[in-house]
Amino acid sequence: MRFPILLSVFLLLAGCSPSPPPTPVAPVPAGVAIPTGMPNDVWFHDNVLKSDVPVLIDFTATWCGPCKMMKPHIDEIEKAYGNRLKVVEVDIDEHEFLSAHFQVTGIPRLMVIKGGKIEADETGGRTYNDIVALLKPSVGTP
Repeated sequence: MRFPILLSVFLLLAGCSPSPPPTPVAPVPAGVAIPTGMPNDVWFHDNVLKSDVPVLIDFTATWCGPCKMMKPHIDEIEKAYGNRLKVVEVDIDEHEFLSAHFQVTGIPRLMVIKGGKIEADETGGRTYNDIVALLKPSVGTP
């Protein structure tokens, strides 16, 4: 417990102040239409918002352990659903504007978009069966 106190004293003596903790932001609620003006990304609009089939977005990062553990389940889901589901992986470090737009504060995060609306949205590691349950209302079973 001494380290945070010593760090704060050091920062104060150095003329810096520790930054306040981040303010939690609520995730985009399910069933809400995504504004077409944001995010300003042609690929995203063409391949996700205008998709003829539901889209599973996997917000991830290369350094995320739970994301790596969940990747085989995502790959298996993609094969199981075939052309009834599109799977899109979004690296939050490479596509900061998308993660900011969808207020991604934790990963892994799975989001199902159908007809330009968010149908389901969950954060945290999931098993294959958990992901199937998440997709069932929008796509059915594999």
